[in-house]
Amino acid sequence: MRIRTLCKEYPEMAIHRFFYYSLILGILPKLNFNNGISFGIGAGIFLPLYSTVKHKGKNNIWGEEITTGLGKYVGINEFDFKKVSYMYKVPIMPYIKLNLEKNFYMSELWAFKIGANLVYNFGMEFDMDKLKSDTSIWIR
Repeated sequence: MRIRTLCKEYPEMAIHRFFYYSLILGILPKLNFNNGISFGIGAGIFLPLYSTVKHKGKNNIWGEEITTGLGKYVGINEFDFKKVSYMYKVPIMPYIKLNLEKNFYMSELWAFKIGANLVYNFGMEFDMDKLKSDTSIWIR
């Protein structure tokens, strides 16, 4: 799940959070060294299957139903893939990932692994021209 918390075009939208439930596809090749350390660099995409929107309510608690919106989006809290792909210029979120792991071998059968991942997601950009021009009908 990825959360979009900021909309640079409209800062007043910061009271809304978009939760994306996604299929993650990617590749992470690793270099394994003799001392049990491995290092990987990878990339992939998040393919949002559907999205929900939460509103910041009283006492800064998230989760209230949306009762406002622009035109046809008033009161809509869930978006399927068709609606998500309509709202964004490109409906995928690319990411890059760095991975570092260390293996501790207790015996031939037992090992302990510790590691760290650094992931950066490139967000999706709203198609503002489409959203501004068509606020009276909804794609079915």
